[in-house]
Amino acid sequence: MINRPRFSKTDFPEVGEAANNTLQIQPLNASHLPLINSSLNVEDLVWVQSLLWKSWLANLEGYLPNVLPARQPHCFIAIEQSTIVGLVVLSPFNRRGTCWLLQLPDLLNIPKCCSKRSVIKSLIEAAINYGSHRVKGWIFRCSLKDSDRLSVSREMGFQPLKFYQIWSSNKQGQTNKQYSDVEGSWNKDLEWNHINRNTAPLLWYLEQSGFSGHTRQITDRQWQDIMLKSDLNTKILTTKNSRISNALAGIISQSNEIDGTVIEIVRDVGWDSRISPAIISALRNIIDRSNNIKIRLDREDNHLNQIMDLNDWNESNQEILLGRSLWKRQINNKVIKGIKPIETVLGSFGPQHPPLPSPSTVNQELK
Repeated sequence: MINRPRFSKTDFPEVGEAANNTLQIQPLNASHLPLINSSLNVEDLVWVQSLLWKSWLANLEGYLPNVLPARQPHCFIAIEQSTIVGLVVLSPFNRRGTCWLLQLPDLLNIPKCCSKRSVIKSLIEAAINYGSHRVKGWIFRCSLKDSDRLSVSREMGFQPLKFYQIWSSNKQGQTNKQYSDVEGSWNKDLEWNHINRNTAPLLWYLEQSGFSGHTRQITDRQWQDIMLKSDLNTKILTTKNSRISNALAGIISQSNEIDGTVIEIVRDVGWDSRISPAIISALRNIIDRSNNIKIRLDREDNHLNQIMDLNDWNESNQEILLGRSLWKRQINNKVIKGIKPIETVLGSFGPQHPPLPSPSTVNQELK
């Protein structure tokens, strides 16, 4: 029997703050094409139409969950007085569909009858209430300066998981002379490898080593998820001329219509100074192929952030990764027969003879 996605009227609640219920949250579908053409500008129109096509493919994946892995995003839009004011994109973060990434861009139009905060809250509620029994966790990236998104996400049960520093490219400051010096100092015992079935587990290990145990439980990632969305920019730095390949650092490319191309750099727990020129050389090749590149680094990683600073990258923003999970701790309440209380066990270790008097007490009695 085919398990179809369950959409009901309660899955997309209307905003309670608006007294006249003017704001509606609906899944994006073909019937919204007239609204899309009338309420969006040309720049937003292109990528919203692409989201419409991907949402149709996502529904097809929902019809065959055991055959097709979760790859395509779902999109929900906020409609106020026949105008699209905002949307949220819900993308699978792993191929099994147990964790989803919420992407909430800036509002497409200014709402007239309700606040910006109420629109954000209703969109997040619709994404969380998406009817799929496989979803056990959600993650959400947000700028530390965005007080509305931060307060709404915390109110809805999202907890902070990790902090990131965002860097943007500065082509004028990053001169060819700097890069030529880097090429000459790059240790040739290291090499960048593209992702395949042999290198994907190594990159997955580096990614997981930067997460806490709670974050790993929410994201529920496997090494196959690295291969699912890898592109030419996704690579791993390993040692050459050795029987066992040691992974030192990796580049994970995350491209989408909302954020553009975002490069996340991960590395092993121990710092190796050889990776510094190798990373700069790899970033040069990425900049030559793409524009508007953003680099996402762990905010606590002073070594990688210093590399960006010394090579004229612009420190643009700080992000926080928030997570919400349905996973529950497994507690065994069954009573095992034959177990003795702890007092009974410790009682056998008690003294078997009366305590001997101390030397000071004996001397006093002799006097």
